[in-house]
Amino acid sequence: MPDEPTARAIRAWNLLANGMGGLDWTGLPYVVAHLGITDVPLLIEQLLAIKTHKPPDPQAPPPGGGME
Repeated sequence: MPDEPTARAIRAWNLLANGMGGLDWTGLPYVVAHLGITDVPLLIEQLLAIKTHKPPDPQAPPPGGGME
């Protein structure tokens, strides 16, 4: 379970998502007020981390090329 600031960032992402992989930044003031977020710079950093996160590729070879 994520900590509270991370959980709020995930909720903010879901509220701001525009359906094309981006965010509707014009809704940020509403979302900040709605979720009671006080550290907006931290929220923005978290939203950018969520956007740029790439899950591991299950087809990728293991580190080291798999040769032992």
